Amino acid sequence: MKNLVRAQEEALASTKAKSDFLSNMSHEMRTPMNAIIGMTSIALAAGEQEKKDYCLAKIEDASKHLLGVINDILDMSKIEAQKFQLSPIRFQFDKVLHRVLAVINFRVEEKRQQLAIHVREDMPKELMGDDLRLSQIITNLLSNAVKFTPEGGRITLDAWTEPFPAAGDQSGGAAMGELLLWVRVSDTGIGISEDQQQVLFTSFEQAENSTTRKYGGTGLGLAISRNIVEMMGG
Repeated sequence: MKNLVRAQEEALASTKAKSDFLSNMSHEMRTPMNAIIGMTSIALAAGEQEKKDYCLAKIEDASKHLLGVINDILDMSKIEAQKFQLSPIRFQFDKVLHRVLAVINFRVEEKRQQLAIHVREDMPKELMGDDLRLSQIITNLLSNAVKFTPEGGRITLDAWTEPFPAAGDQSGGAAMGELLLWVRVSDTGIGISEDQQQVLFTSFEQAENSTTRKYGGTGLGLAISRNIVEMMGG
């Protein structure tokens, strides 16, 4: 009986979380869409090229934000339907970092933050895995750090590898050259309580609604990242 009650409570909590999520997404999608429509009307009516350029820049920003929201929702839908797949290839980790920095550097500069990257010298030149999904994980982590760190704050990314322990291997040796890739992001941001940490990696959950209203976002980034990491054996 206790298990039945617990299952009902969990089902109700899940339904409420999805309902709150859809409410937040309605706002997250309408806001940039309204900006795109509004700025398009202004640009069409504007005579000066400078004003048109200003509107186009705002349209580009809003479009990128909207695309990010849509991509998060589609990725989460694939994960829920168990149709999310990895495509491993040989890649260079430094190129992954360059790709990520190209995406977030403008925001770091905008908030006048300090971003330090430390990759240990013994990092292999080539790794095998899904480099695009790895980029997605690191982008999510750094984007959150930038978002929740005030102007002038500091963000640090450390990366290194260790031998991946084989199943049943007590010596800590690696199986077939497998490596454990560590990526750690730290910042001088607002922090997060232990209670909030319990739901942070849960689908359709965010730390708290006031944070959602103030900082925006789908709340899916870390849940998606967790699922990708687990699929990678991490």
